[in-house]
Amino acid sequence: MKAKKIPPNATGKVRPVFSGTGKEKIVEEIESESISVKDAMTKYGVTGQTLKKWVRTYGKGETITGPLLRLTNIQQRQIIAEIETGNLTILEALKKYKINESTFYYWRKKYSNDIVSVKTTDNMKKNDECNPSSTESQHLEELKLKIIALETMIDIAEKEFNIPIRKKCGSKQ
Repeated sequence: MKAKKIPPNATGKVRPVFSGTGKEKIVEEIESESISVKDAMTKYGVTGQTLKKWVRTYGKGETITGPLLRLTNIQQRQIIAEIETGNLTILEALKKYKINESTFYYWRKKYSNDIVSVKTTDNMKKNDECNPSSTESQHLEELKLKIIALETMIDIAEKEFNIPIRKKCGSKQ
């Protein structure tokens, strides 16, 4: 599908122009999920806002989320936890939350310490039944989980009340 190129605008950019049927075909591709919004932006040289407008105009009435959905740290942790606990596969999560594979792997690396802590405590609970002398390591793992829970509570409080709770480095006390 070729777009006509119109002369450069005031900023010097050449932008593609699509006919109504061309826009409908692009929207159909997006709605059938044969192409992602981000890929459509790259392939056809249009912005995300333009694609959203086309979907509203030419689509089935459904709206699309932006190509890069902004998720909070809490939501990111929840997605990683869902995958690590086996509730979702990686592909299901990518489609459900409309995130890139590279974004998922970045989050997994970012929150790997949290996930490792949760996994090790699960394994330790199983081992505790066999070996009751591991109380120190169990206590350490419980403390790690408590830290994670408290950090999550602080994130939620900062978001909901819109106040910075954590102190900035180098600030006067």
